[in-house]
Amino acid sequence: MASPPPESPIRILITVKQRHPQIWKEAWEQPEKMISRVLKYLKYDNLVSLNEKYDTSDCRFIAVDRWDPVVFIVFDLFNTQYNHLDAHLEGKNELPVRVVRISQGDNSYLIKASEAQHIKYLSDEVRNLHESHGWEEGVPFRIDHHNGAYPTYYHPRALPKSKGHREKRIHQNHSLSPMTTYVALLRGINVGGRRKVLMADLRELLSSLELDHVRTYLQSGNAVFTASEPLGEIHTCVDKAISERFFNDIPIFLRSGEDVDALIKENPFVSECDSLPKSVHVIFLSSSPEAEKVKELDSYATREEKIVAYGEHLFVHFPNGYGKSKLTPTVVERILGVSTTARNWQTIMALQSMMEDDA
Repeated sequence: MASPPPESPIRILITVKQRHPQIWKEAWEQPEKMISRVLKYLKYDNLVSLNEKYDTSDCRFIAVDRWDPVVFIVFDLFNTQYNHLDAHLEGKNELPVRVVRISQGDNSYLIKASEAQHIKYLSDEVRNLHESHGWEEGVPFRIDHHNGAYPTYYHPRALPKSKGHREKRIHQNHSLSPMTTYVALLRGINVGGRRKVLMADLRELLSSLELDHVRTYLQSGNAVFTASEPLGEIHTCVDKAISERFFNDIPIFLRSGEDVDALIKENPFVSECDSLPKSVHVIFLSSSPEAEKVKELDSYATREEKIVAYGEHLFVHFPNGYGKSKLTPTVVERILGVSTTARNWQTIMALQSMMEDDA
């Protein structure tokens, strides 16, 4: 017997990740089947049969949206106020949401549902879908962003765990936490054919840790992603995963978007960057150096080379080229007593641009 209608309408968001390829494909090609499974799981299976259209106030199919990492299916229950003609307006479609995750078990589908909560990302996206599809086209909307970027429905890691949900590699300790954009810099990979790490493999690994919107830049080990956990927790988990998957001695340098913005603001070599951005490098340090040790580095610099310390970073201007300098990573690490990795200013600005996409 089905549950009685709730006191207020509710929206259901089904998510199926691509790492479950069979049901990911089914979610896109036969979303009604997924809706039927979820209705049964939520004990509302008598609302409609599979042969009926999901287009009444009892159960209205809103959209199916396919992206590389995930397929989203959105439908409403008991939303008697829905009107296609004004669903694009501010203040409309702001319903409490239950997020339902479907994954592949040994012999069956595994379904986990969160408690109802307000998710502004989803409300905004439903309005945007109605806006972009105009007046004539009604629901359900079918949007194929296969091979596109991660959508803005919601940040999966900012949701509380479903009851009985498996423990994550990175734990969620708070509900609807603000998302932070991070950049992870790996040192010493893909140099001269040694310590090879494919960027596709790195993206796959970081995504498996439930980090969001994972992207990489160049082959030198630069990854941008979003997460709700603090920097220290992320660093510990990423460092452990990379050690287990690739090499156990790859230093990882993690910075937030705010850290990178502050770094750019403090740049003492603005004019040099404008004329030749690759001549200015930022050396990332595992800890802040002692002032006396930074001064000691000056003895290895040429007259034209300039060093400026800022927190856990060194700004260095190499007018004659980084490769010709005596300020090698070995020298810097020996004198300062810290681990390092360096990126030129062109790379820094490219990474900031990627991080701004998440702002």
